[in-house]
Amino acid sequence: MSQQRQMTEFHCAICNEPVRFVPSDERTYENRTAEEQFFGMQLTTYRVAHNAGSERHVNTVIVDHMGLFRGYKDAFSEKTRVKGTHSDQVFWPLAHEHRTLSIHPHVDVALIIDLQDNWVMELVNAVRVMVLEMARLISERIDEVRQVYESMPDTLAVTIADHEVRVWTQGSRFFCVRMKTPTAYAAIDSLAREALTADSGDVIPDKRLLTLAFQAIGASPKLERQYIVRLLRDNLLFAHIDFQHQSRVPDIVARLQNKFPRSDGFLTHLLRGHTTVIELLEQGYIEQLALVMDLLDYIQRRGLLE
Repeated sequence: MSQQRQMTEFHCAICNEPVRFVPSDERTYENRTAEEQFFGMQLTTYRVAHNAGSERHVNTVIVDHMGLFRGYKDAFSEKTRVKGTHSDQVFWPLAHEHRTLSIHPHVDVALIIDLQDNWVMELVNAVRVMVLEMARLISERIDEVRQVYESMPDTLAVTIADHEVRVWTQGSRFFCVRMKTPTAYAAIDSLAREALTADSGDVIPDKRLLTLAFQAIGASPKLERQYIVRLLRDNLLFAHIDFQHQSRVPDIVARLQNKFPRSDGFLTHLLRGHTTVIELLEQGYIEQLALVMDLLDYIQRRGLLE
């Protein structure tokens, strides 16, 4: 007798339609990560897609070892390709549920361009530039560089409308930033390199995390690379803590506040599972990214929730 397959269901973060897949059947999803431990839970990340008219909606979701949906990591839509069509480097903006930053102390414009699939992801636009036109001009400059160099440099500077734009390159992807000042260059360099290497070529970068990283750099222009990497790579930040011994929370909070005194505003909500780490960062604590990450590491190392 064949064993019944366990179905996981969630609502698409783009269109709210119910989406189902089977964690044990790789034909029902596009991609998965290795199982990870998160405060006593075993969590896995799945990328699941479905078609909606002329669009394809892609959700990255967190699922526990019982097959229960635990939260969203990311969601985006992309145009469905039609065979026989070709765009001569005409770009289209990548639709996404998360907003573009309109204010940043160190950056005027930041975007990612894919020259193979012809999309543009707008991350920062503090000066209201025409992003698609800027992408087209950058692609022309990149073509010039390709004609000059035998191999594409991993970083280069191009001039667009009398302003220097720094460009980081990886395959068909280009991470482009127009800076106001060089103050945050090292942190942005870490962000750009990590953003281009964290995803394989067929995966759209996570705008939610990239804009959060820009906010963190805005607050801490010398932000260390380890915190940027953790923010972009740690899928467990999207899960709710499921602590079975809630009566111990006040004692744990009291202990942690002695070591992390600035954590009193969010610690109880986090340990009681009322919010995820990502939601916490989006609520304003992104300016304390290093504190939040150090606190999580301390809890995990000491096994305080086990």
